[in-house]
Formats: sequence, C-alpha cells, structure tokens
Amino acid sequence: ADDKEKVLDCVKKISAAGDHLLGLINDVLDMARIESGKPGAICFFANPKYEHYVYECKADVIIVNKLKVNAQTIGQAKRLKLVCEAATGIDNIDVPYATQKGVVVKNTPNASSESVAELAIGHMFALARFIAISNYTMREGQWNKKKYEGIELKGKTLGIIGMGRIGRSLAKRAEALGMNIIYNDVFGKQDNLTYEFSNLENLLKISDFISLHVPYDKEKGALIGKAQFDIMKEGVYLINCSRGKVVEESALLEALNSGKVAGAGLDVFEEEPQTKEESFCEAVQQKLSEADEPFKTSQMEPNTVAPENLNMSFQQQNDFFSEE
Repeated sequence: ADDKEKVLDCVKKISAAGDHLLGLINDVLDMARIESGKPGAICFFANPKYEHYVYECKADVIIVNKLKVNAQTIGQAKRLKLVCEAATGIDNIDVPYATQKGVVVKNTPNASSESVAELAIGHMFALARFIAISNYTMREGQWNKKKYEGIELKGKTLGIIGMGRIGRSLAKRAEALGMNIIYNDVFGKQDNLTYEFSNLENLLKISDFISLHVPYDKEKGALIGKAQFDIMKEGVYLINCSRGKVVEESALLEALNSGKVAGAGLDVFEEEPQTKEESFCEAVQQKLSEADEPFKTSQMEPNTVAPENLNMSFQQQNDFFSEE
C-alpha cells in the first residue's frame, strides 16, 4: 500500500493477530516495503519520529540506527527480547535497564568499519584539496585556481583517537597514502600494532590531521573542547566520524574562525537532525558569507552505511533466535 496510514493499520492488525511479520521501515513517511517473513520475531527499523509505532505493535526485536531506546520505551515493549543497533555504538540504548529486564542488546561492530574508514579518508582529501569550497565557489562563477592550491597527505602525521576496528582500518589506508600514523586509545598501547602510541596531549600537539573514532561519554562530556584546540598546531585538520557530542561545536567554530583549525570534516553533529535555527551548519554558512578567507568545511550525509548495517542486524536477529 502507498498510503502510510493504511500500511500502519495493516501492520497493527497482523501484529494483533499474532502472525509473524518482518517490517523494514527506513522512514514511515517514505516506507520502503512491508513483507511477510519467516516465523520469528516482529522486527522494525524505524524513523525516530515514529518510534511509538514499534511499541504499539508489540515488537519482539527492534533494529535501530541511533534511535534512542530508553527505559521507558523498553518498559512499554512487553514482548521485547532483543535490541540490535545497526552500527557500532550503543550509547543510544539504556543497556543496564535492558539487561535488568532480560532484554539482550547487540551491535554490528564489523559492518561499518571499512565504510567509515573510507569516509574519513574522503574527508581528508576533501579538506586537503579544497574540494568542498572550490566546488561551491566554482558554481558561483569564481575561478580561484591559485587560491586553492591544497596540500599533499603524503608525509603528514595522522593522529587517530580511538584505535578500534575503524581506527585500525583507517590507519592501514592512511599508511598506504604515505602518512605517518600515531594513535591514542583508552585501553593504552596495543602490542599487535606497529604504529606509534602517544598520549592524548602529545597527539594533539604534533598531528597534522586528527581523526576521532570514540564513543561519547556522558559523564566526561566532550573530548575535544577549547583547551584541546589550544594545544593543537596551527592549521590542523579535524575529522569526526564518531559522535557529534565528542567535539564541542562552539569551540570548533571559534578554532575554525581563528585559523587554528584549517578545516573540519564532520559526519555527525551535537544535535541531530540539524535544525536551521542556531545549528552548527547555519553558523558555518554565516561565517562563510562574512569571511574574506573562508575556512573549509566538508560535510557529508551521515547514514550512507545504513543498508549494510541493516543486513548485519538481521543476521544478529536470526542468530539470536536460532540459539534459543
């Protein structure tokens, strides 16, 4: 059915009848498909704006992608057995409460590693070669070939903060480009890696490019703020493909405006989705319109790896119920 209300009504009726349904919902306003599945759990991948439909349909399994699953929603889903995050981080899920209620929480740590590493490399190229801003000015009829000379990645020092699967994947690619790799990780030096381990302060001081691949710690707050930007070398490039709140956006904007940070490649923001009023993107656009020598930003669509993650999530679901 094309009509949203008819589809949702159909889902509710099937759920109430006790039949098994596999529903893939990328966006309730633009539903991809609803199809019958093999006997198993009722499973949804839902847009955050319409998460209440998931719980009304008494789901046994919920597959989410950064959708907040808190104690209240877990408590409402009486039949819930499994919550699967179609990504690496699970800080959007109340894991302690889920565990208390006997609900298993899974993630898909391998699904996005290669894609995110490639995205980080893409941001570095975009910033080093002025790809974003030169594309913009060219469309405005400007010919700034000499102005946007760019730099080479070869020989530059890449500081990776968070040397998990994504960090290690990024290191391999950056090393192939001739970059010098140093890293910092909360678990310390990893004996199986040949890259140089560094404390965080030293990494911030000597890196030409800094790429963040860490979860957000609510208790500690932003990992990168004004104090950290002050330590960094002049003209550093910052890449954040982890969590938006890992970087204090007001401090980043100040660092970009002062030239301390030459460019920022952002895949995430403090508040998502971004609203036009008082958003980081709006602030950047305002600075671009005011500055004679505008700083460079590289902004890309955050959810490009969702389909692969979703397939991994379905595999998690099947493995979970086959073990019971």
